Amino acid sequence: RALDSAIGFALGQLYVARYFPPSSRERTQAIFDQVRGTFRDRIRLLGWMSETTRAHALEKLDRLGTRIGYPDRWRDYSGLMIDRSSYVANVHRAQAHALAYDLAKIGQPVDPEEWFMTPQTVNAYYHPSKNEMVFPAGILQPSLF
Repeated sequence: RALDSAIGFALGQLYVARYFPPSSRERTQAIFDQVRGTFRDRIRLLGWMSETTRAHALEKLDRLGTRIGYPDRWRDYSGLMIDRSSYVANVHRAQAHALAYDLAKIGQPVDPEEWFMTPQTVNAYYHPSKNEMVFPAGILQPSLF
């Protein structure tokens, strides 16, 4: 857990290389696109929904974004020194590196591509303010997927 919280995206890159080939990402996107199409068909058939609401719902559905598996751009850990002789020192340096990463974002434009969940995380979420669904590689593994 200490490593996951400190260098989670570096671990995620290794995890993806071993357990989540590009074909898995493509397959998951294809499934999501099928679900979106079915949802679109269902919205069109809803008798209780007004035409204005239906148009808004379909527009929102068309704008729904997905993030599948892993980020397109990996976080850079090149400035982090890892030394095999001291686990505790490594954890401290990793935490300091993570803090410096977060502090460097102050006063900068928000990165719309930044992931907030590592690829190995077994969870998924919908981000309402971005109208986006995120499916990390960890939840897209047997027996969950």
